[in-house]
Amino acid sequence: MSGQFIEQQRFVCALGGVETLLSIDGVVPVLHSGRGCGVKLNTGIGGANGGQWNGPFSIHNAPCTGLTDRAAIFGATEELRELVEHSIRILEGDMFVILTGCSAELIGDDVAEVAASFAGGDVPVLYAKTGGFLGNNIHGHHVIWESLITQYLAKRPREAVNPKQVNIWGIVPVFDPFWYGTYCAIADLLREVGLEPNFVYGPGKGVAALNRIPEAAFNLVLSPWWDVPVVKSLEREFATPFFQFPSLPMGAVETTKFLRQLADFARLDRDLVEEVIARHEEKFYYCIERVMLEFGQARLMPRRFYSIANSLYAVSIAKMMVNEMGLLPEKQFITDDVPEDYRGAVEAAIHDVECSTPFGVEFNPDGGAIRQELLANPPKGDQLIFGSCWDKELSRDLKSYFMSVSAPVGTRLVMTRSYFGYEGGLTFIEDYYSRILDSFQ
Repeated sequence: MSGQFIEQQRFVCALGGVETLLSIDGVVPVLHSGRGCGVKLNTGIGGANGGQWNGPFSIHNAPCTGLTDRAAIFGATEELRELVEHSIRILEGDMFVILTGCSAELIGDDVAEVAASFAGGDVPVLYAKTGGFLGNNIHGHHVIWESLITQYLAKRPREAVNPKQVNIWGIVPVFDPFWYGTYCAIADLLREVGLEPNFVYGPGKGVAALNRIPEAAFNLVLSPWWDVPVVKSLEREFATPFFQFPSLPMGAVETTKFLRQLADFARLDRDLVEEVIARHEEKFYYCIERVMLEFGQARLMPRRFYSIANSLYAVSIAKMMVNEMGLLPEKQFITDDVPEDYRGAVEAAIHDVECSTPFGVEFNPDGGAIRQELLANPPKGDQLIFGSCWDKELSRDLKSYFMSVSAPVGTRLVMTRSYFGYEGGLTFIEDYYSRILDSFQ
């Protein structure tokens, strides 16, 4: 890191996990924090796409105790209790979850006792300790899910396991700008191979989908480390096994590999899976063949690429660009502050490509330090940078092509777009070549 601070950070504090709750219909977050926390978090995660709205709620107008200096002396437990009482009475919510900010953690308010005092009421009240200094928003996301599992799901009556149901994990809502379209695309593909997908984010899901989580035959996580703590917690609590594919499959090569491994794990109808693969591969390669002339303009296209992105997209794009597009990877910068325990898995996943040329992987959340490194040793020849909106200026300085794929995206609007699967791979190629062809005009 540059000195004692991070420049151009790509994440926010643990309280940013509030976006996870705002992505679940009917769940109302109650912030036990200062008044400015929500607004700052929203601009830090959402970029040009803003934050998540849950019916009438967003991070801007979620109930908040608005802690001041007085709370540091006298505490604010009763103020929190009163806020929860009023919120339940006035707001329409299926669940209320208290989230603590830095100030609440420092003064030591007993939020667990406050949440417990509402036990037996009309709606469940939970809590999660998300003080900003405890970690980043991915840590907050994981803490919130641990609370949902241990304080809510574990205490509900258990229904029989549905042998076809699979819960989908691995994409952190809002932090991944493509989260909604990606979850929908994954669900569509799983239905094609005979499974019944379940995920809790987005419209029409909510607490009903949350309640179905223990009924799943297994959990599916598409990530090198995001949501791995969640599926391990579900395995401990409900003995639900999980299948992890350590990237988001993009394009034909990785998606076909994913489906065949999934078929082995879940004992799917292999003939059906192969029929689905054949149908999608036929369309994928038909579309590729149609534009081979554009691809053939090799002298105009970059031959190498950098990623300055979170682990999910750095790994997934490396596989897509090397295995499907034939480009060579330069140094890959991982920016989501991956915990030490998971770095080996991330590095193994990103190096699992069909490439004999060695390339480096650096875990560094400091965009300023990455910029200094690349400007000090500018790459030669044409190359492309996959990054966030922070890296657009860097790409101009390096005379590189640029594509925004990682939070904060900033330079593009994302609603239902996804890079998952066969269709997502084609979408990715469209976006990739469109940026290059546009520079020729």
